[in-house]
Amino acid sequence: MYKIKTYKNGIIIKVYVKPRSPKIKLVIGNDDIIFYTNAKPVKNEANKSLIKYISKKMDIHISQVKILSGYKERVKTVLIEGIDEKTFIEKCITEN
Repeated sequence: MYKIKTYKNGIIIKVYVKPRSPKIKLVIGNDDIIFYTNAKPVKNEANKSLIKYISKKMDIHISQVKILSGYKERVKTVLIEGIDEKTFIEKCITEN
């Protein structure tokens, strides 16, 4: 299954970030969650892009999305409060 774990009132995901991509999108497939962003991997730009994108896509406040680990890595652990795994997957799939 995807790299998603239920956590209190939300979920924790492992996401691979691909900066400098032509499009901004979040893709679930082949047991991976990949975030493509046109942001550069400097000065927290890619991290900010990830948080902003998830909060907008999930229709939650930006403060409900937190990077728990991987600030300077491509693989990040992200806490998303206020949604469940089913909702997350549905909202990601409706994008494509």
